[in-house]
Amino acid sequence: MQLGVLDFDNQDSRKNRLQPGQEGYIDPLDMLDRCVRLGIWPACIYFTLSSDINWLRFRAVFDFKKPIMDYREARKTMAKLMKKFPECDSQCKNPNRLFLGSNGEVWETWQVEQW
Repeated sequence: MQLGVLDFDNQDSRKNRLQPGQEGYIDPLDMLDRCVRLGIWPACIYFTLSSDINWLRFRAVFDFKKPIMDYREARKTMAKLMKKFPECDSQCKNPNRLFLGSNGEVWETWQVEQW
């Protein structure tokens, strides 16, 4: 595993949409702000196929620079990353998970100078 992906659905455990201000809700700018404070930076953020202006759903892709070849180490790495973002979908933790792309907006944050 070289890429870690966090999935942010902004929904509760019953699949109800969360609104800004509700516990568990996070928008991409707040997620990036936390990244700055933590000293980590995603390669990109993209909005999922089902995202819309009234329900932001997105993924943050982190490049670990070097592949993690051990499955247990990959799981530990994902668990550490997910702990920093408790708003992410906790079901998306296995390192061999595949994610669909997007036909929406992609923020290529690797090109942005960290502020």
